[in-house]
Amino acid sequence: MKRNLLIIILSLIGFTHSIAQNSIETELKYSDENGVPVVDVVIGGNTYRFMLDTGAGKTCVSDRLVNAEKLEYAQSQESMQGLGDNLFIANISNASLGSLEITKKEAIVMSADNVILSTLDADGIIGANILADYVVTFDSKKKSITLSNQVESSITGWETLKLWNNVPLFNIKLQGKDELYDVPALFDSGNGTASVSLPSVEGFEQWTGAGIINNVIEGRGATGSMVGGLSGMDKLYRGKLNDLHIGGYVFNGIPVMTGGIGYLLLCFKITDLGKITIDYPNNRYHFDVYEDGAVWKVDNRPVMTGPDNGQLRVAAVWGEDARAKLDPGNIITAIGKHEISNVNDTVPNIDKLILHYGAQNARVTVQDKIGTVKQLPASLFLPVNIKK
Repeated sequence: MKRNLLIIILSLIGFTHSIAQNSIETELKYSDENGVPVVDVVIGGNTYRFMLDTGAGKTCVSDRLVNAEKLEYAQSQESMQGLGDNLFIANISNASLGSLEITKKEAIVMSADNVILSTLDADGIIGANILADYVVTFDSKKKSITLSNQVESSITGWETLKLWNNVPLFNIKLQGKDELYDVPALFDSGNGTASVSLPSVEGFEQWTGAGIINNVIEGRGATGSMVGGLSGMDKLYRGKLNDLHIGGYVFNGIPVMTGGIGYLLLCFKITDLGKITIDYPNNRYHFDVYEDGAVWKVDNRPVMTGPDNGQLRVAAVWGEDARAKLDPGNIITAIGKHEISNVNDTVPNIDKLILHYGAQNARVTVQDKIGTVKQLPASLFLPVNIKK
């Protein structure tokens, strides 16, 4: 009897050891580029930069990478929002994410000139068809993203996770004037706007009326870049969310703006508030708050700009003063004595350019769509706290 018991114990020890040997885990250090995480991926012995995007239903690669690595590709009947129908699909036979080997994955082929890839100086996007195989942990304190086939045994208090087109939906709650609302929110690590994004103007107005959103400012123009280019609408809003409940914790004043697709989008910035673990295989997630986690300030820049074929254009205007004097699409041709031309995707927003030139008291030259030129005070383009 004692001998049989010993055999059972030894068998269990061997089985446990076997499980440990089969565990898979890799820790990826990321760089924060324009508010989103960019990691290294090795393909064909060469290192490429990929955005890691929980909001992307599928992995994407640039045509430049496809040609460099001579990947097999073919036209497909698949479609992707922003990229249209009949896309080309490349086959990645092998890739390395840290110590993790990825084999036989499909990727949508994008132009290397796509605004997302060119802005990040990246050659791809890691999407759900890779991430959904793993437990994925975001730790902004360590600037790392861990992919594993097991969860930490110390984690308790899991929350329900739903998948919508293979992207993760968190169950959160938002406080209104008279009610606590249950809201599905898509955690989108590719959303670098530093704002939670609410898709529709109508929804924003309804939520404002219900007391879910306050400190509202109106604007118009583009809200940000999606894979298909700038995403925008005639009317924009931005403000602050009343209490947001996630993982048993409550945060007040998280910035929110119009934009996004389908669901409320939680931007990558929420990883500043706590450690997030997404257990894709078991449809659950865990949020562990940082003791010093603090809600960031609302972006109060009155004018947002961006590059367009070498020109610096107005993308969005916020508040009555800026909306009265500027329109989305206007071209910035000069700041004081400094001509603005031949700009690239790394050009900063106009407020940073004004400060760079020390031109806070200068005039900004603007050209509208019919060619009319006017000069406006630089203070119009600066947040209130730095206008002097």
